[in-house]
Amino acid sequence: MMKNAAFWAGVDYGAKFRASTAITFLKKKTITTVLSPKKTDVDLWLEDFLQKEGIHVVFMDAPLSLPKIYFDPLDQESSHHFRQVDRELGAMSPLFLGGLTARAMAFKQKIEKRGATVLETYPSAILRKRFSEKTLDEALLLIASEVEFAFPSIDGMNPHEKDSILAWYAGYRYHKKESMIFGRKEEGQIFL
Repeated sequence: MMKNAAFWAGVDYGAKFRASTAITFLKKKTITTVLSPKKTDVDLWLEDFLQKEGIHVVFMDAPLSLPKIYFDPLDQESSHHFRQVDRELGAMSPLFLGGLTARAMAFKQKIEKRGATVLETYPSAILRKRFSEKTLDEALLLIASEVEFAFPSIDGMNPHEKDSILAWYAGYRYHKKESMIFGRKEEGQIFL
């Protein structure tokens, strides 16, 4: 059994006032997924939720940094559009995601001031790198057979809830010291 299994969560981070943010965490040895309420400020809801559940490490599906050139203009490895990790994993530019990136970066800063850790993950890359040629549902069933916790039924889950499970799985692999890590530490890394 993993130590401190209840202290991390996977978050599929979505629009600020839509029910498009999902969080997966461990509660009483059961993997639990919760969707944000409609017409609620998701950042305030998520901050409160993490605090109430005692979650100290968050694996977030959202860009948490900008290309290094924005804070080090002499960096020769940066572009103005993509971080190295985005190029490695075929991810969208954090700039293309604009407001979501800015919100995620602000959320990370606020949560980390309280002593939590927020790490970036990318469910689509988890699917490609760890479960090549499997559908999302097939990958989730493989995860269910791998982990030692009760797994939720994926029937009726929306894509945000399913992606939050993959984000949680990134945390599971991280805590087992089996993460695949992409990108440059000084610019931004993604944990799979």
